[in-house]
Amino acid sequence: MRLIDADELKKHIRFVFKLVDESEYNLIRDIIDSAPTIEERKVCPNCEKATPTADVVERKKGKWIMEWDCFFHREVPVCSQCLRADAYKFDVCSNCGADMREEKTDE
Repeated sequence: MRLIDADELKKHIRFVFKLVDESEYNLIRDIIDSAPTIEERKVCPNCEKATPTADVVERKKGKWIMEWDCFFHREVPVCSQCLRADAYKFDVCSNCGADMREEKTDE
């Protein structure tokens, strides 16, 4: 999910589509205004503006474990979180969504 400022988006649409007549702009504006929103709940102590909040789930961290697959007669990567095999070592497990990127350490 990506949070955007709908008011800024409407300004950019009006700027980019200079040739759009008023009825087309109003239609686009109504589509933006009818999109789902999140409520402003918290107030930032530094700027005293309400900041939007969203229900965010932290992504599990996993790693690829290479195991022998008897069907394909080769080693395949298996997710350490869901223990399911994948075709390749992706950055994210396609089965459970675990983040499979290795953390870089500064040495």
